[in-house]
Amino acid sequence: MKNLRVLAVLFLLPLLFSCSNDSSGERGGTSAQKGIGAEENDIFYRIDGAENEIFSITFAYLPRDPGDPLLLRVADLTVKGGGVKHAPTNIEAGTTLHQDTDYTQSFKRTDPKEDISIRLAFEDRPAMEIAVVASRPRDAVSVGTVVQSILPWEEYAEALEEDPAFDAQTNQWSPCDGRDIAGSGLANIWKKRERVTELVAPDLRGVFLRGLNQFVADEKDHGVKAVSKERKDPGEQKGAKLEVREEAGVLQGENVGAHGHKFQGGGGKGMGHAKRGRDIHYVWYGEGDVWQNSERSTKGNPEGEVRPKNVSMFYYIKIN
Repeated sequence: MKNLRVLAVLFLLPLLFSCSNDSSGERGGTSAQKGIGAEENDIFYRIDGAENEIFSITFAYLPRDPGDPLLLRVADLTVKGGGVKHAPTNIEAGTTLHQDTDYTQSFKRTDPKEDISIRLAFEDRPAMEIAVVASRPRDAVSVGTVVQSILPWEEYAEALEEDPAFDAQTNQWSPCDGRDIAGSGLANIWKKRERVTELVAPDLRGVFLRGLNQFVADEKDHGVKAVSKERKDPGEQKGAKLEVREEAGVLQGENVGAHGHKFQGGGGKGMGHAKRGRDIHYVWYGEGDVWQNSERSTKGNPEGEVRPKNVSMFYYIKIN
């Protein structure tokens, strides 16, 4: 007879959790669509929407023994960790759970990275504890990682469910536009360095990115050869000092590398001299190199910067 009761319970359980009831009442709930379930001390439960900010747990008292009481009285429902109870409150101290009836309580995550522990205590039997794991998995992307995107900040933030208004203490990502990130996880790492004077995001607006000459201090110990001369950043001449960057995020000024301009003049037969005036100072021809004693500009000089073909992108950095 007891085995038949167990089979009946197992058959009845999915039917109970598929019922749709008034969510505002004590026995309120919604039809189960997605979740996990288990049983403890004749109390069956199902978690719906555990991956969401607001999720629910449906409880059902399904006694196996005909001699079990027809109802249970709740002593307390407590929530610890990264969540709290969410309105309406359907289960609390004094709530009565009738057998073969489902009761649904909603919960809200306060920290998606932290697990939630829910404890349902009864007056006449042991309490049950339910663990709801963090909804946002621990990100394999560490702070300080820079990524490129074709999305502007407002759309990028929306895609990641971030606040576009930006708060350095809560946002995971920041635009690389030199903004203040004090209070972020990245800032807490940066401020330990002696060279860092400002806790701001790197300003990558309008500039190209370039790898440093050295990524690890002990390259030889890792079997890494020094960067080749063809790839090496020669540094930037500042007065009499040549500065080579050793820190990431440091701007290097523009420079035109060493080069020369050659020109060749034709003969000037029949002309042995020229009058002084305007741009003409001397004209000379004969054996040997032609000389001139004043500077002239080449014609049609291009304006603007020296650059390769490129595509513009938005840059963002992980700060928390």
